[in-house]
Amino acid sequence: MINRWKWLLSQRGLNLVGAVFFLVISVSTFKRDYETQQIARAGRSVTGYVTEKSCHNHGRVSYRYVVDGNAYTGTDSASVCGLQDCTHVQEGAEVTVSYAATQPALASCASISQQRSSVRNSYYTMLWFGAALAFSLWRQWRKWRMSLADGAA
Repeated sequence: MINRWKWLLSQRGLNLVGAVFFLVISVSTFKRDYETQQIARAGRSVTGYVTEKSCHNHGRVSYRYVVDGNAYTGTDSASVCGLQDCTHVQEGAEVTVSYAATQPALASCASISQQRSSVRNSYYTMLWFGAALAFSLWRQWRKWRMSLADGAA
């Protein structure tokens, strides 16, 4: 069993895991950035109501809002929604929901500035993680080139 994990724990395995992780972070960040731009560009606001809370899951609250007679739901952190603390939130509490006018299901109870700040922080994380991955790949490539040079000599 240990031999199966040996490759994964090698430099190549860690680089592969890092590359997959970097790809997931990148796709998630680009998607959130696109959604934030859509809400900012054609955003509207409506009052929503808390339908459920999960304080053990990062203080998440689920909310329901209605646009043009159609009901939608969303989930965000209680603090992002402008609520003090998840434990003190009551079902039925009001939250302001910003949504894209062209896609009402694309919504958040966070303000546009909060959403942009979160996306910007994700880009910083992506940048630092990408730099660390690039350095690791460069070290592995350099090691491979040195082993080729030693074999030719």
